[in-house]
Amino acid sequence: MGFTSLDGWEKGVTNSRIWDIGCAWREIHYGIDSYDWSRLDMVVSQMEAMGSKITYVIGATPQWLAKYPDQPYYAPWLGPGSNSMPYDVDEFNKFVW
Repeated sequence: MGFTSLDGWEKGVTNSRIWDIGCAWREIHYGIDSYDWSRLDMVVSQMEAMGSKITYVIGATPQWLAKYPDQPYYAPWLGPGSNSMPYDVDEFNKFVW
């Protein structure tokens, strides 16, 4: 993904959907106890600098954690398994924590 900053966003953006710019759960949680928070950290820092309030909506279950990884009707931009509940709620809880 080529997203590297919020350059070009108007100052004072109060709401933004960040799960389609590389900050969805599936793009952070790569495996058991394996995370990459760098993109989310960058987006949050830049939004805070613009004075934006942030509400993070957890969506897009990682396919490796999906109870039903081949469930149909997922959002194409979020990928297979993204509309499934996780098979291991403890992994979800660790992500949220």
